[in-house]
Amino acid sequence: MPEAHVLVVNCGSSSIKLALLEPTSGTCLWRALAERVGSPDARLQLTPATGERRSIELPGADHERALEVALTELPALPLPMAIR
Repeated sequence: MPEAHVLVVNCGSSSIKLALLEPTSGTCLWRALAERVGSPDARLQLTPATGERRSIELPGADHERALEVALTELPALPLPMAIR
């Protein structure tokens, strides 16, 4: 069975931070930061373990939309049978 990973989510009033961690080593495999949520300047920054940051503009996006976009950008990793 593939090893499980941990997705950490921290929501604030105008931001969302996400990190995908390898639980044994604590290595961060992927990060996302949605900032200025709810404003015309809202954006999502994605950073994979390789460090190649990319930004997606999300004008006016609320928390739900920002999280939805962030989750579609999660790297394709094998999921344990328990959560499929």
